[in-house]
Amino acid sequence: MRVFCVCNVVILITLRKVLISMKYPLLIISLLAICNLPLAMANPTENLKLVGQGKLKILFWDIYDATFYNPSGLYQENVYPQVLQINYLRNIESLELVEQTQQEWQKLQLSAEQVDKWLPLLAGIFPDISDGDNLLVHVDKTKGSTFYYNEKIIGRNY
Repeated sequence: MRVFCVCNVVILITLRKVLISMKYPLLIISLLAICNLPLAMANPTENLKLVGQGKLKILFWDIYDATFYNPSGLYQENVYPQVLQINYLRNIESLELVEQTQQEWQKLQLSAEQVDKWLPLLAGIFPDISDGDNLLVHVDKTKGSTFYYNEKIIGRNY
C-alpha cells in the first residue's frame, strides 16, 4: 500500500479528463494550486551545495552511491534544507530496504519514538528498487520531508 495525497489522485483523474477536452486551462491551474502540486518538478538540490558523497560496498558488491546537500556545503546537523540522494547499483526489495533502514537507525541510536514514527511511512512509500533507480529525500526549513523515486514525488511528511 502506498501513502499518497488523495487530493493528488483526484487531481490526476480530473486532469486526464480536462486535458482530453482542453476546455478548462484555468481549472487545471486552480486544482494544482489547491493541492500544492507543482506545475513542474523543481530541482530539490537547487541552491544547495554538495556536502559529501560516497559509495556503499559490501565485500565485492556495490550497493549504492549517496550524495548529501545543504545550503553551506559544510555538515551542520540542524541546518535546513537538506537533501540525501541515493543512486542504487543493485536490485533491492522494498521490505529489505525498510528492514536495512531500521538496522542502520539502530546503529545510529535513534529513539524508538523516531523509528516508530518513520518506519510505517517508509514501508508505505519505498518501492522495490532496481539497479539505476534513485531515491531522494528533501527536508525543508520546517523539517517537512518530501520523498522522490526516480524524480517523482512518492510521499510527504509534514
